[in-house]
Amino acid sequence: LGPFAQREHGLRMLRPADVVIHIDELTRAEEYRPAALHDTLYREQLIGVEGESDLSHLVNGSQGERPRTLRKLVRDLALTGCDRIAIYDPHDQIVAAYSTSSADGRLAVPLLRVNPTALADTLARQIILQLRRRALAAGLSVIQITDQHLSRPAQIAALNDGFHQQDGELYAFVINHCGSAAQVEHAASVAARGVTIPEPAPLRSAMPAVVAAELERTWWPAKITDSELPVYLVPIRQAFSAELLGVPSGLLPRRDVLGLAREHVYYRSPGGLRMQPPARLVWYMSGTGRGVAYPATVIACSQLDAVVTGEPQELHSRFQHLGVWQEHQLHEVARDGKVQALRFTDTELLTPIPRQRLVALANQHGLRGVPPQGPLRISTELFAELYEEGRPQ
Repeated sequence: LGPFAQREHGLRMLRPADVVIHIDELTRAEEYRPAALHDTLYREQLIGVEGESDLSHLVNGSQGERPRTLRKLVRDLALTGCDRIAIYDPHDQIVAAYSTSSADGRLAVPLLRVNPTALADTLARQIILQLRRRALAAGLSVIQITDQHLSRPAQIAALNDGFHQQDGELYAFVINHCGSAAQVEHAASVAARGVTIPEPAPLRSAMPAVVAAELERTWWPAKITDSELPVYLVPIRQAFSAELLGVPSGLLPRRDVLGLAREHVYYRSPGGLRMQPPARLVWYMSGTGRGVAYPATVIACSQLDAVVTGEPQELHSRFQHLGVWQEHQLHEVARDGKVQALRFTDTELLTPIPRQRLVALANQHGLRGVPPQGPLRISTELFAELYEEGRPQ
């Protein structure tokens, strides 16, 4: 009856869960369409009725999970209204899937799977950052991963990202606050009390840069303004910014490894300002050079993890998968046979701040030479104004 009805009358026999998903597909058709993931050949989209069958290879057999257990979990998530997201590789194979919902002041993650491919660790780290962005967009300060058959790459990525274990689950803070240590601590404590998890240890002002950087990483996007963490304003040309930072989006295609990674490398001549990691970077996209399509603006901020100086061939060999320059470009900027690589992570895109506004704010803080020709150290107070003005509200 089923095949005949579908063939002769265009009717389909659907399970109750499939009906729920199909209705959701019709009402949110735009969200079910594939979207390029960070301008790479990978794509992300909500899982529809036809996509469930592709999840079988995400079964965590090493923990005793059976295919039917995963299928039931996925269907139950659909019935409870959870978004179910899949990431497809360039060959249209699902390589990762996760599900989220807002519940009791937290972002609940009942499904988080990553297929053990060559890019599994990179994808897992990217998904953890995606979860932080989802929590941020929903106004939630805690993420709680409850998947009982969590993929190993995802578990490692979460623990490395500052998640804590409690009763077989993982949780992390997402503190959307730019302020003093006391203010950031208060925001985290309020968040912890709201979902009954341990409150963080007290924070002190004037904390060392290493400590502040670690807190800003594990409580991303928190910014502690009374710490010793330095800030540098760094210019970047648009052609390089598009591939390295993803801004402007769609200007140039990005390599998959580069687009999916959370860590990147920016090359420069080792002369001029001596930069000390850890630090914050504020990216100024200049309006000069080849491929200029947009006005000069402040576009993003990142965390500087390391500054490495070495020969062009050596640095290109080490970091070519994380940077955009070819080896000959490194030779062109080398000084006394040396070039410098800035390793940075967790780039946070900002609402563009025009060049004129940047200059005006810099002048208010007594800073000249803006916009800079090379990295320029700026005050934390100027950074805080730029960040508050540029972060999405």
